[in-house]
Amino acid sequence: MAQRVEAREQGLVWEESPEGPSLFLRGGSGGEAVIEPLSFVLAVGAEVRGRWERISEDQKGLHAEGRLRHSTGSVLFRLDALLLGPAEPLRLDWRITFSGGPLTGAITQRVVLPGVKGERAALDMPSIHYGRNTWGTGFFPHPDPAKGFAARADRMAQPAIHYAAPQAAWSYFAASETPTPALPEMVYSAGMAPTDKGLSIF
Repeated sequence: MAQRVEAREQGLVWEESPEGPSLFLRGGSGGEAVIEPLSFVLAVGAEVRGRWERISEDQKGLHAEGRLRHSTGSVLFRLDALLLGPAEPLRLDWRITFSGGPLTGAITQRVVLPGVKGERAALDMPSIHYGRNTWGTGFFPHPDPAKGFAARADRMAQPAIHYAAPQAAWSYFAASETPTPALPEMVYSAGMAPTDKGLSIF
């Protein structure tokens, strides 16, 4: 049986099951987001999904460790989900370690909104698309969450996604649009895509 543990009153929840731990963020109005372990999309298009191996809790938030294995090695990752304050956003602080041979592709971090459908008018992306405000003007592109999209973060004035789901409004944004220090072989992007579980923000 699954055992669900709530981290104080702040909305962080983790669950132990025979398939491994799961990590959730609960909104104040009942909406819930699943913070998925990292996955790796190979250059040929195949995807290798990681899994959480352990989750712990302290006064700052939740700390999760996981692993994904690919054909030439493995990727170890750690997530510190930090609660900065009652009125502050949740900070997802990732640390990733590569071992084994070379690999080419994309590391993907997803937050899934279970049961949520993609709607263009519910999406705001600062500097790219402002929901209904720019609809039909022809001045901005109109990314469609129902079909999936991604934009290079270094081409965005603010790498952020705001989405008005039925039970909660979710804001997902990066502290920086490029890796620090800058690495020529690494590019950040932000996007959304439908999944069999719900709407994915990545």
